Amino acid sequence: MRAFNVILQTIVGFAIIALAWWAAAALLQDPSKLPAPVPVFDRAIQLATSDDYRAHLDATTLVLLGGLLPAIAGGILLGVLAGISGVLRWLLGPLFVTLGTAPLIAMMSMLLLWVGLGPNLTLIAVGFVTLFPVANVVMLSLASRQGSVLLAALRGLRWGVVLGATALVICEMLTARFGAATFIMNAGSQFQTTDVVAGIMLVFVPVIVVAAILQAIEEQLAA
Repeated sequence: MRAFNVILQTIVGFAIIALAWWAAAALLQDPSKLPAPVPVFDRAIQLATSDDYRAHLDATTLVLLGGLLPAIAGGILLGVLAGISGVLRWLLGPLFVTLGTAPLIAMMSMLLLWVGLGPNLTLIAVGFVTLFPVANVVMLSLASRQGSVLLAALRGLRWGVVLGATALVICEMLTARFGAATFIMNAGSQFQTTDVVAGIMLVFVPVIVVAAILQAIEEQLAA
């Protein structure tokens, strides 16, 4: 039942956003600033099946597979180890508590000096920004959820998806030549507002859906 409530709340949230968007576009009546939902939906479908956007999507997928997923898996593993072992809690916990709460995206300039501009920069940055917060969440979750490793791992996975996706968007906008967020930036620089909003939709919806499903599973298991 709790899982159903999360899914229902997600659907209602989408509906509220869509209605607010439609009302704002109708009030503003300026597609160059805020296009209406229907043409944006149509454009998002076109983009999702186009060769040009697929090149951006492939670059984003590479970062997801090579940077984000290993960071989430490593963060969950390290967090579990620190959560179930008092010794490892004191060995690893100080790093998780400090680096897990620091705005590590500020390290982008240093990573640029160390790694250089290129696809590896985004991959390493996303992994670096995601690893420690996930480990910290899992470690703390084990303490607060009476040793449930599965729930702790799910919670770490959910936060890893949200934080990692945010880091990915920022990194691609700042440094990458290709990527879903790079497409948004390029479209914005050319004042193609419909493409900008369609690109945002193609980033928002998958992340929200995945995070909502994970939260639904987590709440159901915790019931």
